[in-house]
Amino acid sequence: MSYEKCKMISIKPKSNQIFITIAPNNVIPLSYGRCEYAPKEHCSLEDKLMYLMISMLDGNIQISQLNNSTIPFEYALIKVREHFRENDINEYGSKYDKIHKLYDEELSKYVDINNWEECNKFCKENKELINKIERKINKDLYKREFEIFKKSIYEQTNDKYYLKDKYGRVIEFVRETSRGYSFRTYAEPNNDCIIDYKLACIRKEQMGKDYEIIKYEKVQESNRNEVKEEDEYEEDIF
Repeated sequence: MSYEKCKMISIKPKSNQIFITIAPNNVIPLSYGRCEYAPKEHCSLEDKLMYLMISMLDGNIQISQLNNSTIPFEYALIKVREHFRENDINEYGSKYDKIHKLYDEELSKYVDINNWEECNKFCKENKELINKIERKINKDLYKREFEIFKKSIYEQTNDKYYLKDKYGRVIEFVRETSRGYSFRTYAEPNNDCIIDYKLACIRKEQMGKDYEIIKYEKVQESNRNEVKEEDEYEEDIF
């Protein structure tokens, strides 16, 4: 499956633009380029953001680097997927099927959809109408998911957190590996372990159910520098 690796996302509300820095996953070496997302769509910033959400849920755009610009979007995707898991894991697939059904139903009001040549000609000559139909279908089908996605992107918290494993050890996520990830463990939290909530949620999603997110309390401030590092581990996720 081919998709776009994304390492930067920038939202420009004043100019109604979204910029992404992407590279095709099947081209080596990777060559990233910055471009405007959906520049030809004459629609609102929220509509463009919804298109981006759907592309990310479909796997057509995947976050390749976690930084201040991409963490909110990866976190928002986790929250949307949690919504699907808590309600109906098959709901997303059924939405995908409904899109095509509703699109055909709406398009049939204007043209014979069984006549491919006539239908294709109509779509080319009425792109603005086609885009309007697609936007309405997306808004109706993904209303709740988009509310979660948008709220999660802009969600703010000043508190700090860390991960703890089932043995009570504090975790520092080191890096992703070819088979999973590597991490270090500590007896108490320190600067290398303390992260913001969104990143903590992402790391927990990567590492699995044996890890929990703990809110950092500054009671260890006086002895934080005395904490000694334990062993480094690698864990497969396959």
